Amino acid sequence: KRQIITLSMKMREKNCGIWKSKSSPIVPRKNIFG
Repeated sequence: KRQIITLSMKMREKNCGIWKSKSSPIVPRKNIFG
């Protein structure tokens, strides 16, 4: 259960980073592994 939660969190952060980098030139700090 714990591994699935961390995986979904990582995926969510990755998607958020990609979306933010697309909308704005400044790359967010969360997008480390994106």
